[in-house]
Amino acid sequence: MLDKTKLAELLQKNAPILYKLSCDSLLILVFFFVLVLIAEGLLPGIISTRLGLYKIVVVICANLLLTISIKNLFLSEDQNLPSQKILWISLGIALLLIFNSLFSLPIYLNLFILALSGAIIFYIFQVFEEK
Repeated sequence: MLDKTKLAELLQKNAPILYKLSCDSLLILVFFFVLVLIAEGLLPGIISTRLGLYKIVVVICANLLLTISIKNLFLSEDQNLPSQKILWISLGIALLLIFNSLFSLPIYLNLFILALSGAIIFYIFQVFEEK
């Protein structure tokens, strides 16, 4: 059985690996959630009758909490962390989902709302990435 010091040492040694694994699993979960939303948009009720979307959101939030806690507890600021390249992919997917949800509106109104939503999402990411 491991005592607390050996467990803390083991976690400290493997923290970058755990952090990167939790980031990868978070990416996979978000990708799965986007696919579920697309399937739900194409065939309403195909997913929500069998699996509540809130369950996926709860798992994503738990994984996000784990990732943040690993970063804050075990990693210092000078360590190499995964880059934020996923920003542009997630922004594009979000804009496509917004465009799809507003498909019945006139095209100019749809493009205006799409541009406004893209600007809002971009500036929210800029605020959170500010150091």
